[in-house]
Amino acid sequence: MQINNKSNLLIKKRIGRILIMIGMVLCVIFAVMMLRYEYIQSINDLEYSLIEDRLKSDIRYIEDIIGDGEWKILDGNLFRGEILLGDGSIENANEAPFLEHTQKTNTFSYVFLKTENDNELIWVGDEENGYQQGHYLRVAGSTKSPDGHQIEGTYIEKSVADALDTAGEYNGVANVAGGMIYCRYEVLKDSSDTIVGAIVVGRNITELQADTAEYTQAVAGKTLLIVMLSLILAVTYVVAIMRGKIIRKQELEDKRMHKLSALIDEHIFQYDYGKDILEFNDSVQIFSSEQLVKGYLEKMSKSGANEAGIENTLVPNLTEKKDSIREINVKKPDGSTCWYRIITKIIVDDSGHEQYAVGKIVNIQAELENQAILLDRAMRDGMTKLYNQSGFKTKIEGDIQKGSAFLMIDVDSFKEINDTYGHSCGDEVLNAIAEVLKKVLGQSAVIARMGGDEFAAFIKEPVDLKAMQNICENLLSGVGEISNGLDMAEPVTLSIGVCFSQSDDTYHSLYMRADKMLYMIKRNGKSGYQIES
Repeated sequence: MQINNKSNLLIKKRIGRILIMIGMVLCVIFAVMMLRYEYIQSINDLEYSLIEDRLKSDIRYIEDIIGDGEWKILDGNLFRGEILLGDGSIENANEAPFLEHTQKTNTFSYVFLKTENDNELIWVGDEENGYQQGHYLRVAGSTKSPDGHQIEGTYIEKSVADALDTAGEYNGVANVAGGMIYCRYEVLKDSSDTIVGAIVVGRNITELQADTAEYTQAVAGKTLLIVMLSLILAVTYVVAIMRGKIIRKQELEDKRMHKLSALIDEHIFQYDYGKDILEFNDSVQIFSSEQLVKGYLEKMSKSGANEAGIENTLVPNLTEKKDSIREINVKKPDGSTCWYRIITKIIVDDSGHEQYAVGKIVNIQAELENQAILLDRAMRDGMTKLYNQSGFKTKIEGDIQKGSAFLMIDVDSFKEINDTYGHSCGDEVLNAIAEVLKKVLGQSAVIARMGGDEFAAFIKEPVDLKAMQNICENLLSGVGEISNGLDMAEPVTLSIGVCFSQSDDTYHSLYMRADKMLYMIKRNGKSGYQIES
């Protein structure tokens, strides 16, 4: 009987220990899961906060790219200062600044002209993907519709238009050209504080969700490891059985994240201010070969924090202790250089003290290279590939010095060439003249087709009068030979006006003086040159 009582007591003790162990395990799991939920929630909030702040700054940035001046409507056209944005037609849409903005920031952007009302506007698309139009007409922007057509001349979603009329801004998801975009809209006002239009920037909502999902998946993987390690302290025999599987799962997750980061060249980081620990989601060769760097700022300080190279590390982002977006040109281990964008968000406690810095590092080398190609293309004449008028002005404004030569060149009787031989022959003449200009003026000269049959050229290095006379003679003789290859009865001739810059000259003053010389020679019979004395 006594033995049975001892056995019963032993059984009760074992049951009690098991219940206590189960309770401990449940408490640990509950506590860790709550921490995991709060952490993932803060990451979600961080991502949306970063996007909203970025969209606000992007609106200011696109306005700076467009130019200075008041927003206004003239004859049904939307202007910023003297710069025409458009009237809703594809022909008048000024796409260049929006393309530049999209290439640099990967953000959509448009401007709209406010119309009188939306009484005659219609429902666009089907019930699932469509929307009711509102009274803001799209006049210029950076993207096309899903079927590949430009979308100037279409209208804003009515709910957004109503929000702009009442609140002056709108943040959230909107239907743009048949796609759901996370947007920020702001109204544009003229000098009398009257709404004349609106501007919008935005990101694809699925991309935004994907960005959030990638980060939270990485956090979830590390949290799972913490949960399992905690369970080791309470239930050693269970963890001993499961440990191999967990380690293999974590290794597979790390490999997946490493491959994903290598594929998109985008890296997530977190810095703990209290512990001076920097952690990446994978090995980041541009800054360190380690995922976890203990004593990061201390090590960087000892290695030479006052050196210029420190600007191309994470040190400025962390020591400033404020939200930031920086672009840096980093020298990689193989000796090549690459541009990266570093986006940083600071997390503070209830007392306002900085606890963590989280952010991501994005390779933007291809983005900047594509932007340079698009900008150069926007500055070129589509037919001759010379600079267009806008590109010509941009190219030479910073190079004007005393003695530089500015040439205005006009093709004589070009209308008669088109009327007699046809427009295709006229195009051949213009292309041939462009080749003569490049051959005679050389690679150092900046040459442009200003429009129609008018060309211009700028020679930065000072040119004396005799040399300029020779240049003009060579241009006239070179162009005179064009007709031989095109079976034209009359030779092609030019009228050329030339002036030399003074110390206080600007692009506009040189243009006006050279143009004056050009029209002097045209009034005197054409086919010649006039050099300002």
